[in-house]
This record gives sequence, C-alpha cells and structure tokens, in this order.
Amino acid sequence: MSLIPRRRPGSAGTAVACATAALALTAGLAAVPATTTPAHADDQGTVCMFLAPREPWPAGHVGWAYKWANGQQWDYGATTGGSHGVSGKKSRWEENGDWARLVDAFKNRHRDAGGYTQYRCRQTAGHNQAGAIAKVGVLAAQDYNIITNNCLTDVVQIFKTYDSSGGLNGLPAGQHARPREYFTDHLDGFNTAANL
Repeated sequence: MSLIPRRRPGSAGTAVACATAALALTAGLAAVPATTTPAHADDQGTVCMFLAPREPWPAGHVGWAYKWANGQQWDYGATTGGSHGVSGKKSRWEENGDWARLVDAFKNRHRDAGGYTQYRCRQTAGHNQAGAIAKVGVLAAQDYNIITNNCLTDVVQIFKTYDSSGGLNGLPAGQHARPREYFTDHLDGFNTAANL
C-alpha cells in the first residue's frame, strides 16, 4: 500500500500528496522506540551509564558505553568485581557494536540478579575514543576495591577521559558511593533514566 496517491507531475494534488507523505514519515519517526540510538550531533560524543539496581547487592552495579566518532558504533562494558569478591584482580567484560547490539548485551547480563534495567546518556563536546580505550586498559590492570576502585569509579574515569573537553570533570569520582544512588542523584546533565 502506497502512502502517496499516483498523480500526474505538476498537478495540484502532487504538492498535497507530497506534504501528506512527509507528515506520515515525520509521525512515524516520532514513534521510534527508546532502544534506538540516542540523538547526537556529528561533532559531539555520547556517553551512557547502565544500571543493574540489585546486582551484586542492593548497592547496585553500573556499566559504561561511549559512542565512536563515526556516530554508529559503541564501546561498552563494565567492571564486574574482584577475584576475591570485594578486592583482588578486576574482572570485567567489554564489547563493541551498534546500539541494538549494545542494548542486547546489557539486557542479557546479570539476569539472575535482575540484570541491567535502565540507562542514562549525555552528549559530550569531546569524543576521545583512543583515550577512552587506553583508560579502559589501564583500569583493567588495577586491583579492585569495593570502596575506592570499582565499577562506578571506572565508569566515571572512562567518561572523563572520553570527553576531552572537560565537560564531565564535575562528576563526583564515585569513591565511597553506591552505584544505584549515584545513577539516580549525581548524573547532572544526563537525560532522565530510560528502561532497557
């Protein structure tokens, strides 16, 4: 079924038909589900924090994502704990892919404990992907400490490195903070929480 009725070029109905089709397409775009890529401008970057509110306990757990300069791909992952639970060598996961793959990855992790359920994103003036990749590597080599060097502190450091403009330097470091509360109360300038 066509949205545009067949008309002879130059007929009075052609302009009306084109306007009707444009309106229908615009209305269709407004109904795009929240699981699509957050809007961004080509010269801006985007970071997102993902929340697993009941993992590993009521303090919550967070993961990270940042958009590549090409505007289509993302790097994403999380620090998932220490080799001895609250301390030791960090364990983590990281992947890259488009927005649909990213959402699928977060939806399917930690499902036994309720999993990741929400995310919040923010556009950034800078998008230092190479710096963020290097920061992920540096953080992975550090020992985990549940209070001072954990999933949340890693997310904050990755975000600050990625946004080379300094626009995220005001984010609290995340030490001595509960990830669930930080996600809710300390992400100034981020969008409201969206469900996965």
